[in-house]
Amino acid sequence: MSKYLLIVTFVALERGAFMSCFSCRSNNQAEFPTEMLIHFGGLKNLDKPGVWLFPMLLVCLDCGFLQSTVPAPKLASLVAAKSAK
Repeated sequence: MSKYLLIVTFVALERGAFMSCFSCRSNNQAEFPTEMLIHFGGLKNLDKPGVWLFPMLLVCLDCGFLQSTVPAPKLASLVAAKSAK
């Protein structure tokens, strides 16, 4: 796995109920709206544009475990950028 790209999974049930935390099994979780820019580090990657994401993050308020997804079109952009190395 690239040290510049962290992929985590987001698991939510219907009607806003969440599964317990994958790390500590707690039910003390909250969703937060975010914005993030994913890019590849290093001088050789300065010409590659970053990929903006605006995901909801599910955070365990007991252990800090974080879950999210990358939408398919944005994931395709990341795959293309990685392949162009």
